[in-house]
Amino acid sequence: HMPRTALLAIIAASAMAGVPLLNGFLSKELFFTETLDVSTNWLLPILVTLGAVFSVAYSIRFIHDTFFGEPSPDLPTNIHEPPLMMRIPVLILVVACLAVGLAPALLVGGILNLSVSAALNAPAPVFSLALWHGFNAPLMMSGVAMLGGLLVYTARRPLTRWHELTLGRLNAKTPYNFVLRALQLGSETLTHAFDQGRLQPMAFWTLAITLGAGLIGFASIPAAPLFGTEPRATPFDGITALGMLIMMGLALSIAFIHAQRFIALLLLSVIGLGVSLLFVRYSAPDLALTQLSVEVVTLILMLLALRYLPQKSPPDGTKRVWPDALLAGVIGAGAAALTYAIMSRDFASIAGYFIENSLSLGGGHNVVNVILVDFRGYDTFGEISVLALAALGIYALLQGIKLTPLAPPPIAAARLAH
Repeated sequence: HMPRTALLAIIAASAMAGVPLLNGFLSKELFFTETLDVSTNWLLPILVTLGAVFSVAYSIRFIHDTFFGEPSPDLPTNIHEPPLMMRIPVLILVVACLAVGLAPALLVGGILNLSVSAALNAPAPVFSLALWHGFNAPLMMSGVAMLGGLLVYTARRPLTRWHELTLGRLNAKTPYNFVLRALQLGSETLTHAFDQGRLQPMAFWTLAITLGAGLIGFASIPAAPLFGTEPRATPFDGITALGMLIMMGLALSIAFIHAQRFIALLLLSVIGLGVSLLFVRYSAPDLALTQLSVEVVTLILMLLALRYLPQKSPPDGTKRVWPDALLAGVIGAGAAALTYAIMSRDFASIAGYFIENSLSLGGGHNVVNVILVDFRGYDTFGEISVLALAALGIYALLQGIKLTPLAPPPIAAARLAH
């Protein structure tokens, strides 16, 4: 019913099984060669060959049962070839399997050399990509895998009956469900212990565990004090110091006027803008852009949330104020201590590597740009993805919310009426 699709599937499955003249044969031969090089006995090569036997067996089963076996009564009878546009991606991959298998050194030799050099940070070792390396142990292992896979598939019915009488009686679901229930019970117990429906204890445990993890990390270094003897501080001018003092004052004022939610939110957004300006001041435009984007997104979300909340939060009792103040003081002092420990301890800087290799490896004179798009390109891609997802989330929220005009206060309504 599907001769073209069957031909493509046969070639792809043959490559997966490691049939000669296809890319899978080269991959499997390289794998066999490396296994023989690193093994001190024959146990690992035997296990690898056994795995290759099963890969050949299930490849044969896939082809035979799908295209040459008895039709299943549960499937529709009007089977037909898929459209051409659905076969083109498979055709491209099949052609690649054939091309790489016939001319591996020409097509993938250079790419493989660059990949290995980048992974090792050193020149790639000498390797050979060819169809024929003579009669050797990897070739014999490939032959055993092909013959063994064919025999396993031929004897599939007695092997299936043997499995049902022996290993098939073992029910792996029982221990799996037991472990799953134990993990679920433990997670529920832990959640009930820490999550009491209040922000204060959750914030306390989150910050305390974070601070403790940082202290353990510093204390785990043997024979090294927490604080170093050579504090290194980045010089800053008076304007920068004034900006920091203003942000500190705004943060302190939020603690006193947090009951007025809208004003507190505006002050918090000003602090976020100040942090962005500090990033710009210290030559970190990527961090500034990320901070500004997150700040705008957060401000929009909080403004939407404030629409459904009272303008003022209920007053806090004394029993809550003092524990919160103690928590803030301890966490703030701990964060300051960790910051000072980082700034005062000796460390091996990697800045010299980027400065020396920016042009030769990254092809650019601007070291910051080369780091962003080359040395840490995946990290930059992740930041861009986060910003894109945040933008999509905001768009989806705004699309789903129907904002209705709020009724004006009675005094304002009376003035508008006149």
